[in-house]
Order: sequence, then C-alpha cells, then structure tokens
Amino acid sequence: MGNRLTSRTPTDTTEYGHDACDEMSYAGDISYKFDLKGRLISEYDSTDNTERTYTWNYDDRLLYINYPNSTKSSMKYDYMGLRTYRKDNAGDITNYYWSLSSLPQVINETDGSGNPKASYILGAGLIAIKVSGVKKYSLVFG
Repeated sequence: MGNRLTSRTPTDTTEYGHDACDEMSYAGDISYKFDLKGRLISEYDSTDNTERTYTWNYDDRLLYINYPNSTKSSMKYDYMGLRTYRKDNAGDITNYYWSLSSLPQVINETDGSGNPKASYILGAGLIAIKVSGVKKYSLVFG
C-alpha cells in the first residue's frame, strides 16, 4: 500500500515525508522526530518556529506534552497501565474510570472536582456517549 506522499484539497496541497524506519518525518510545515523505540518525541512547526516535545515512561506511556508557551499536559496511569488522569496545558483535569472486563474500556470521565464530563454506554462496543446530559449514539454500518 505504501505511505501517503501528498494530499490535495481544492485550496491546499500537503507533502509528506518518511524516514528509513517508515515513520512520518514531516507533514507540510510540521516535522516529526522519534526515539529509537519509535515514540514521537518532538513536533516542530516551521511556520511559527515552535516545538512541542513528548516525554514517555519506561512502559511507553505518554507522561508529558511540553508546549512552546512553557505550559504542559501531564498524564497518570494505574498499575495496569490504563490512563487515569490527564491535566491539559490549560489546567483542565480529566479523570478516567475504566470497566475492567476482558477488554478494558473507559466508562466515565470526571473533571478535577469529580463532576461528570462524559459517560460511555457499552455493549459489544460503544453504543452511546453521554455528555452534559445529552446522549449521542454510535452508528456502525457494514
């Protein structure tokens, strides 16, 4: 099948490049760097000369995203490696609660004060998501 080399819209064309390991090295004005384990470690935007960096733990889980404005996002995980916490670069916190069935899935999200952000209604897959009291149903065709 191969790697994407170009995408075109009526108003724009984006070129893509890949390194010897088949990792995307650039997409338009954004260049990417990966470590020896194939984890994304930086994104550089040549249009505004900014860089976003990524820090990983020994289990290959994302710990931090460092932004050009000196803010960062941080993540925490439980003993099974499931993400339980995310603080974005604006300071907003999301706590994740998991169903520990045979295939763990997020069932609830709360903010830093424990107020509900989202609930997931699961069956053989995602049936619906409930955000701010409104259910949105997942439709699968084919």
